[in-house]
Amino acid sequence: DRDSGLGLEPYAYRSDDHGRQNAIDVYASGPFQLFGRQHELVVGAMGAWRHQDAYEHQVVGELEGTGNFFDWDGSYPEPTYSPDADYAMRVRGRQSAAYTALRLSLADPLKLIAGARLSQWKNDYFYIYSGPEPFLQNHDKLTPYAGLIYDFLPQWSTFASYTKIFNPQNYFLADRSIIEPLDGYSTEIGIKGSHFDGKLNTALTLFDTRQDNVSNPTGEYIDDNPNLPIYASVDGTRSRGFELEVSGELARHWNLSAGWSYFKLEDGDGNGIRRYVPRMTLRTFTTYTLPGDWNKLTVGGGVNWRSKNEVPVSNPSFELEPVSQKGVALASLMARYEITPRITAQLNADNLFDKKYYVIDEYGNLYFGQ
Repeated sequence: DRDSGLGLEPYAYRSDDHGRQNAIDVYASGPFQLFGRQHELVVGAMGAWRHQDAYEHQVVGELEGTGNFFDWDGSYPEPTYSPDADYAMRVRGRQSAAYTALRLSLADPLKLIAGARLSQWKNDYFYIYSGPEPFLQNHDKLTPYAGLIYDFLPQWSTFASYTKIFNPQNYFLADRSIIEPLDGYSTEIGIKGSHFDGKLNTALTLFDTRQDNVSNPTGEYIDDNPNLPIYASVDGTRSRGFELEVSGELARHWNLSAGWSYFKLEDGDGNGIRRYVPRMTLRTFTTYTLPGDWNKLTVGGGVNWRSKNEVPVSNPSFELEPVSQKGVALASLMARYEITPRITAQLNADNLFDKKYYVIDEYGNLYFGQ
């Protein structure tokens, strides 16, 4: 509450977690000749196994309140936990796949990359807060992809790609069921350039991704339990945008890298979703190695900017309200000195002007930025 400072609810959690994951990947690759040109083929198979167990210790007694948040200094007594633990989570996952990739030289300036992966994904998942029964997930999916590269000038090439998307998830819906795997496809087109004998590189990429079963946080929790955030499954989503990158040596001892990216993410009705992710970012950084007797010293600096973002959170009346943050620009500096050809010392200064900003996550949490 903005006036009384009341409404902060303390929460404490302790768990013991034990896990193990093993994976194996076996593949063979090699060149072959066809129609007078050399190509390459890759075939392989992989498997992965994951075991994880977690035990939760309950808090003994009532947690002490914090009173008026505006008068609170941030200190809090260590809670007392039960020495006995409840079995909180069990994961038994298995993934296997067979895949192949083909790199074809169709002509001197034209290359084709194509492949596919046949995946089998199984998961036995138990979580104490989601109910007494485990969730059994079993999915099989073929995900093909293809890409084409055309060198239309010595310094310029264009490319286009297509890939299917399949990604299992462990997010819960309001009815306590697990959301289905991400399913969709993504396409890209772009152009790349290499200039001044490779000293400067440029790239522009346009992308369009369409997916079903996209997990979108609602800002609510099952039984008001912070361990169990509720997601909505959104079909017909579309993400489209561009990335522009420039990097290389502008002059002797002077290097620059810069990037500009923008995207829109909407549901099937054209409404924006996942707004906690900034839609636009700008990144710049430059370094310069001093000449003459100071040639062992390199200095640099840059600015990273990101646009507005927001997330729904619950107010004291348990009503959802959007909390937003305007665009943030962060400056940085660095200095590096070569003590010997094998040893260097470097000093970095991030968020140079001590800008106050927040990191907003998908659950509605706000953390002070670095």
